[in-house]
Amino acid sequence: FTEVDPLEVTRAAKEIKQDLHKLDLNSFFSKMNVHFAKMPYHVFQNVKEGFYQAVFFTFLETSGIKTMAEIATNIGRVDLMTEIPETICIFELKFDKTAEVALTQAETKKYRERFSKNRKNTLLIGVNFSSKSRNIDDWKGKLLSESGELVKEILPEKGE
Repeated sequence: FTEVDPLEVTRAAKEIKQDLHKLDLNSFFSKMNVHFAKMPYHVFQNVKEGFYQAVFFTFLETSGIKTMAEIATNIGRVDLMTEIPETICIFELKFDKTAEVALTQAETKKYRERFSKNRKNTLLIGVNFSSKSRNIDDWKGKLLSESGELVKEILPEKGE
């Protein structure tokens, strides 16, 4: 990690905060992938999902976004949750699976219910990390209204 320039991390962290506030997930994940790409290859040896979660969490925290990890519910555990002015963002993370598997888990386990009294929209985001690319290789989001109705799906642009 010492090879990663802290000033670049701070600058990028501010940008991802802006991306998340605008719900521009394509730009958000593009910057997250750049962050992972700057890390030396040897730190990825023998890593599992928890490593990626810790780096993801730390980057979000560096951006100044209120972030919580491993939030227990009555039927599961939310990997990461961030809160921005209009939206609760719930990240379900997977390792060598798919974003669809992650998103389905967040929906099936009704993670948004724990935050439904906040009177905010909820953005459920499924993220998959790849051991081959050592990066985020798949993500998918669903923006839900306060009442839980689908507002829109947010998918990677072609070429992402």
